[in-house]
Order: sequence, then structure tokens, then C-alpha cells
Amino acid sequence: MRAFCLCYRGITISSQSCSLEEAQGVFNALLARSMVAAKAMVAAYIHYGCLSDALQLLIRMQNEGRSIESTNFIQLLDMCRSQGASALPEARKVHSLIKSSGLTRNTVVGNSLISTYGKCQSLADAQQVFDEILDKDVVTWNAMIAVYIENDYWNEGVKTFYQMQQVAIFPNEVTFICLLDLNSNRTELLYTPWFQIVLWHSGFCSETALATALVNAYSKGGSLASACNIFDIMQDPNVISWTTMISSYSSFSQDIEALQIFKQMLQQGGLPDTVTFMTILNVGASLGSILEGKILHVYVKLCHVEVECSIANGLINMYGKCGFVDVALDIFNRVSSCSLETWNIMIGIHAQHGGAAEAHYLLWCLRQAGLVPDKITLVNYLSACSHAGYVEAALDYVLSSCTDTCDIHQGAMPTLQHYDCIVDVLGRAGQLDRIQCVISTLPFQLSGLSWMTVLSVCRDLLTEGQAEFIAKHVLELDPLLLGFS
Repeated sequence: MRAFCLCYRGITISSQSCSLEEAQGVFNALLARSMVAAKAMVAAYIHYGCLSDALQLLIRMQNEGRSIESTNFIQLLDMCRSQGASALPEARKVHSLIKSSGLTRNTVVGNSLISTYGKCQSLADAQQVFDEILDKDVVTWNAMIAVYIENDYWNEGVKTFYQMQQVAIFPNEVTFICLLDLNSNRTELLYTPWFQIVLWHSGFCSETALATALVNAYSKGGSLASACNIFDIMQDPNVISWTTMISSYSSFSQDIEALQIFKQMLQQGGLPDTVTFMTILNVGASLGSILEGKILHVYVKLCHVEVECSIANGLINMYGKCGFVDVALDIFNRVSSCSLETWNIMIGIHAQHGGAAEAHYLLWCLRQAGLVPDKITLVNYLSACSHAGYVEAALDYVLSSCTDTCDIHQGAMPTLQHYDCIVDVLGRAGQLDRIQCVISTLPFQLSGLSWMTVLSVCRDLLTEGQAEFIAKHVLELDPLLLGFS
């Protein structure tokens, strides 16, 4: 027994502090591999993201007639769940092992299976598992409701909620959070007022998490007033509640009110987290007030989160929107490890302020840092070229993106938006003939907005016939752009 414990410890230590190969070596050296050792090895595979290896090990152990614990299956299902739809084949293999082990009707395992199939976007499999569980608990019903809502089957989610009560399973806090997520993902208020009434009569309205979910649902549904009413009666709002309310005001372009909520949070002793700062820095960027921006920067420094990449991105964007490019660049230069998003923000700032040369240099530095430009990089760079009249640079970059397989693999293949930028560049340069050449070689059809771009930037160059030709295309593709309904 002591030897098994030592081997288990050896596998665990190797997987956590050294390498998977060392853990594998310890496991392979065992003459008699117990389930304790196998469990440790499965954990090691999962730690390193080796789902297939973990699955194969359990299959081998089952073929040897060994009993597999439910926790092993749940570990594998958790990993399948994290990988989403791509892990559906593996999830079905785990399900097959569960059937062979006689755990099909185990409620805990079944609940995990339902959630996993939901994340893998297989509603039929999830429903089958749900139907096979004889002893359904509230977690089972919540899992099935969540599966429907996550996969945009909202009506089925609500029907399942009704069925749940018909079999005398009382909903809990998680149930209502799932249902409120249904409304927060839609643009209209469907069930939110009704859910609020149910929550009130169920005694859940005092729960902070549920009240926060209500605020979010009302806000996403277009009723800021209702969101404010719920927030105002919250007895103990937490950081998520405050952040949700700030975000709600911001989504309605009420940035001053969002800033007031942030200050109110601080006055009442609330401690902002990273998400709060990311949200309020976006508000500061929208306001464009350098005074408020500097005050927010002081708060960031006091909370010692300035070094976080996401916060640095928010600060760079805010100072850029306020017109302080040098300050934004200083923060950019002090970020220890810039993400692609950081580079894109800085290139975009230079584009907004006419810094085409600076944007071009940053693009070169980005590549030197081993990063691959994406579609946002391309749009920002082309925008910089457009404002400065860098016609050849813009065309060369689009051409290189079309032929650079590395860029294409990363999603930087030029899209309609990028060609709109090219049209803008050529139009500002007065090169109507080259615009016609670009349009004739496009791999897709121009949108109505694209034709309007041509009409706008080339209005002084077009003949009457050319203008009528473009207007006809706009009318066919998007008549609202010309004021027709």
C-alpha cells in the first residue's frame, strides 16, 4: 500500500512540477497499475490538456475489468466541456464508457453529461441523457434549461422551467439566473417582468446575484429605467452589481451617469475589479474628457492594476480618444508584454490622429515581435493610409495580405470592410480609374454602404452617368441609405 501511495505521489508531483513525460515514466514503471495510479495519470493528462490520452487510458483500464469511479468521468467531461463543439466525439466516447460502467442513471454524472453535450452543441444527446435520469434533481433541470438557452432555444428553456414546477421541483437561484440570461441575450423584453414577479413571490429578490441578473436583463432588453429601479432597491450590491449598472448606463450612451455610479461605488466602499476598470475606462474614452481620464488613471494606480494588459489597453484607448497620443504611446511602451489587441489599439489611435508614418512603423514592429496582424490591424492601418493619402502603401499591404498564407490563416484575409478603406484611399487621391479596377476584381459583391463610400469620396470626379449607375446599385442593395423605405 505504501508503494502505491509513493507511486501516486510520484505521478502527481511529476505532472505538477516537471513534465508529462516524467509522470508517464513513473506510471509505465509500475508492474501493477492500481486505479489510484491510473486516476493520478488521468489527472496528469487532463492537467496538460491531453484529452485523448486520458480517454484511452480509461478505456484500457475498463477493458482490463477495472472499476472506474464517477469522478474520473466527470473530470473528462469537464475537459470536453471546456473545448466546446470540437470535443463532441470524445464526449460521446466518455458517454459510452459511462454506459459500460452502469452509471447512466447516476444523477451527478448525468448532470455533467447534459452540460457537456450542451457546450458541445448537441441538444439531442443532452435531451436523451436528461430523459434517462430517473431521479432528476434541481441541478438536472437547471442543466437542461441552460443547454436550451445557451443554444438559443429560448422557448424550450421556458417550457422546461414550467415542466420542472409541474413535477414539484422548486427552482433555485441558479434556475432564475439561467432564465434571466435568456432575456439578457435578446434585444426585447420577453419574460423579464414576469420573472421579476415570480422572483418576488419566491423570496429571491433580496439575492444580490439574481437582482444583478435582473438589472442586466432589463438593460439588454432596452429598459434602463427598470434596471435602475432594481439597482436602487438592492440592499447589498457587490462589485458585479456596480459594474453591471455602469455598463448599463454606458450602453445607453449615458456616460456621465455611468461615471457617477462609479464614484458612488467608491464612496460606499466598493472595490473595483479589473472588469470594472475596463468598463469605466471605456466610459472615459467615450467622454473624451482628459480631466476625468486623469482622475480614472489615479484610481487605477491606487488599486495597483495598471500593469495588467487589459487595463493598459483601456488606458491607451482612453488617452488616445482624449487626444493625448504621447501619453497613450508612453503607456504602450511600458507594457511588458503587448497583446495583439494592444498593438491594434495603438495603430488605431495613430490612424485617428493622422499618424500614418507612426502606424506604418508600429505595423513593422508588430511583425518583428512575432505577432500576426488580424482583420482589425488591417482596418486600422488602411484607415491611417486613407487619412494620409498613402495610396501605394495601402494597396501593397492588401496585396501582401492576399498572398501571405500566414496572415490568411490568422484571419487577416481582406474583407469587404478592408476594400471600403481602399476605395476611400483611392477616392481621396482622386484615382477613380483605379477604384473601378479594384471593384471589377473583387472576390465578392459590394454592399450598398460600399457604393455609398464610392459616391461620397468621388462625388467631384463622377460624371452624371456614373453617379446614376452607383445610385442604382445603392437603391437595389440598401434603399434606406438614400432615404427610401
